[in-house]
Amino acid sequence: MIRILTDSTCDLLPAEAARLGVEVVHMQVRFEDGEVFRDGLDMTPDEFYARLVKCDKLPTTSQPS
Repeated sequence: MIRILTDSTCDLLPAEAARLGVEVVHMQVRFEDGEVFRDGLDMTPDEFYARLVKCDKLPTTSQPS
């Protein structure tokens, strides 16, 4: 069996990923204050960009395990 995985930065809509049988692994985004969010689960894109505007340092990510 072959499975296709991608990380959440691919910006597939959940319905589209389900239709295509693609499993999405959510990236973790760490802001300068130490808070960590799962991309696409814990915060919406609008919330991310609103918070990004207020940052002195860009948030970081790491590859999914």
